[in-house]
Amino acid sequence: MKKQNRAGSRLLIGLMFLFLYAPIILLIIFSFNAGDSSAVWKGFSLEWYSALFQNRLIMESLYTTLLVSLLATAIATAVTQGFFEEQNLKVNLQMYTSGPPEVAAMVAGQAEFGFIGSGAAWLAFSGQVDIIALDNIALTEQIIARSDAGITTPADLKGKTIAVQEGAAGYTLLLVALQENGLSINDVKVLNIANDNIPSTYNDASIDAWAVWKPAANSLAEALGDKGFVLADNQTYPEFAFPSTWIANKDYIKEHPDVTQRFVTALTKAQLYRAENPSQACAYASTYAQQATNELTAQLPDVIFPTGAEFKDYYNTDSFANMLGNLRATQADKVEGELAISDIYNDTFVKAAIGELVG
Repeated sequence: MKKQNRAGSRLLIGLMFLFLYAPIILLIIFSFNAGDSSAVWKGFSLEWYSALFQNRLIMESLYTTLLVSLLATAIATAVTQGFFEEQNLKVNLQMYTSGPPEVAAMVAGQAEFGFIGSGAAWLAFSGQVDIIALDNIALTEQIIARSDAGITTPADLKGKTIAVQEGAAGYTLLLVALQENGLSINDVKVLNIANDNIPSTYNDASIDAWAVWKPAANSLAEALGDKGFVLADNQTYPEFAFPSTWIANKDYIKEHPDVTQRFVTALTKAQLYRAENPSQACAYASTYAQQATNELTAQLPDVIFPTGAEFKDYYNTDSFANMLGNLRATQADKVEGELAISDIYNDTFVKAAIGELVG
């Protein structure tokens, strides 16, 4: 009797699943139908999928793909506030923790737009992607030295072993500190360690200093205690700004200027909202950044979110272009080729967006 009940239950469950999924299966099958009927089969065809992929508006609306790193305040604000929807854009977010793999994915055609910190800007300067907008100016990088390593000034880094994530923001600060003291990266020994893993190396006596950014810098300083100190940070070299930027696939923006403009307009609107509501923007970003809101708001003193007036000045004068030029100079050893800033910085879209939103 029990076996009959179990058999009956299984049959009932099977019929329920058939009832639920049969329409979907039929829809998939008839999507390959040569005819335009969903009831009469007229042979196999890919005609309808071809028509879909040739419909630029639909594809651009569905598959505008973004690559974003952990600082996701602008993109999270644009999504949550519906600014992309206003522009008839639906974005697909892919999370990356550093610039080089992100840019590699973009070059491979896996995304159209992305966000990078200053450390990865050399990839744009080398012509791999175009810079299309400023996002923020970071104040989070630090060079932390071991107290017993015989280091009192950045000039003392010569011959020392330094842990840093190559091609990232901490690396840029290290380059600036060395260059400003008559040294180059060849004058130090670099240990390439992911920024998030740097705090765990605090007790490695072979490391004399670390070039790191927050919040990992805070964790490292706490672990070292009085055995370490901040040798230099962004404010040590105020003439060198460390801009984080929005980048784009070079071919895509040439082929799809309308979508690019709509994206930049939505992004700029989110940036203006963020400048006036930074804590709310952090709350929006907490899900994407995989950090608690209070952890993000604690970092607000270490970043500059430009206002509308500041963006207008950056874009309508040479301020932002000059900022990029100075950054390029610090990364000259990594930059490939001799491209001018005007070759890799496309200001068309941000100027139009600021003109519309700010005036």
